[in-house]
Amino acid sequence: ALSRSLRLSLRPTLQAQKMMIGAYPTQGALFTLSRQFSSNGADNKESDFDAHSDFEPKEKISSEDDAVVKMIDDLVENNDICVFMKGTRKMPRCGFSNYVVQILKFYGVKDYKDVNVLEDEKLRNGIKEYSNWPTIPQVYIKGDFIGGCDIMKEIHADGTL
Repeated sequence: ALSRSLRLSLRPTLQAQKMMIGAYPTQGALFTLSRQFSSNGADNKESDFDAHSDFEPKEKISSEDDAVVKMIDDLVENNDICVFMKGTRKMPRCGFSNYVVQILKFYGVKDYKDVNVLEDEKLRNGIKEYSNWPTIPQVYIKGDFIGGCDIMKEIHADGTL
């Protein structure tokens, strides 16, 4: 008989995407509730759940590609607020990026760096690996990774932004 057990685990890699049921951001890691199936006490091979292609890197950044990592480091360290987004603040190219721009406008924030990840495939994939976060936009404040649209929305709503 097939029995199901739920396992709670911290998964700091994007490999958890295929087994993800729910994810909650915690200090740059994904807190994932994943499903593990076992039969007669032996673990079966994990099921392959389809993930949207936007959540999986098209091309992995290699450890030798220091130029992309250095560029991201420079952008994050040299700007009090840095938003890696699809499009620009003047012309966002996705609703989530636009939402982050609108939150910053609400607070009167004008001095921030917007980085269009659609212009550079290596940057787009590199920022996902750099932050260990699968989606765009990504917001950094004073060098700290804050999160994406959902996190910005949440901390705006609860007043902690």
